[in-house]
Amino acid sequence: MLQRFVEFVDKNVFEDWDDDDLVLFNTREISTIKILCKKYEELGRITEVLQSDSTTCRDVRILFDAVIDEYPVAKTRLPNDSKIFSQPSFESAMLKIQSGAVGKLTMDEKT
Repeated sequence: MLQRFVEFVDKNVFEDWDDDDLVLFNTREISTIKILCKKYEELGRITEVLQSDSTTCRDVRILFDAVIDEYPVAKTRLPNDSKIFSQPSFESAMLKIQSGAVGKLTMDEKT
């Protein structure tokens, strides 16, 4: 809905409207709405990748790290040591295998 509002603003749809008919946001608020819409779009693309059948655990970690870089507040929700699986050694082994570091597997990760 906000994206549609931004499209209307960009097309000057509200330009001829009477102030009595509509109370609009000020320029700063419109700018903030545009920024939020862009961020929402970016996060939407990331969720599409996460839902892909071809996405690996390594891809997920790379995406999560990119989200953390862009939105540091996400670090508490997407930390490097989060327990995606109930067996951390299994998760670690999967990431190493998918990144081609099979030789770096620990004994615990191999079993």
